[in-house]
Amino acid sequence: MPEEPRDVDPVHWMWSWGDAAGDPDFEISAPPIYALANWIQRLQSYAKGRVESAAWRAPTDRTRRLVEWMLTASETLSDAETVRGLLSVAWVSGSDLEPERSLRQRQRRAEWAYVRCQLFGYQFAQGDEALSHAVQQRCARLLLARAMLSRCPDRSADDAARRSPLTALEGLLRSESLTTSAG
Repeated sequence: MPEEPRDVDPVHWMWSWGDAAGDPDFEISAPPIYALANWIQRLQSYAKGRVESAAWRAPTDRTRRLVEWMLTASETLSDAETVRGLLSVAWVSGSDLEPERSLRQRQRRAEWAYVRCQLFGYQFAQGDEALSHAVQQRCARLLLARAMLSRCPDRSADDAARRSPLTALEGLLRSESLTTSAG
């Protein structure tokens, strides 16, 4: 883990760490967009399935609203420029609007807490998923949470997850391995 995490993007660090294969002197860089594309597609497919399975719920049901939000945000990740923007160093500090900058800084702190929980928890020790795939999938989840922060539908604007959608996203994806669900 970096000594000063605020100076390092958690997605860049986690992806680079996963690629390093045990090399403690790895170089930190942004994940290649083409490498994320497969994980983004898997998240979109999963979100579409969850929206379909939540159709019986009331339009105001929180789970239904969250999966619809997840799908809307995942669809924005089909655009390479959107992904590039969410991976840019300026993502956290790039807004001139104080409320937006504050939300992004909160999200970044949540992302680092997530990385620590993933690495030092049991998440990577369970299941049949290769470590590199588990790390890459978590990077795509972090990217989706950033997209959710940027693309909150009006129906979810008052939801507690609006300020930090990563927790809600993980709740929706808990115990899911996208490695086996999408080929």
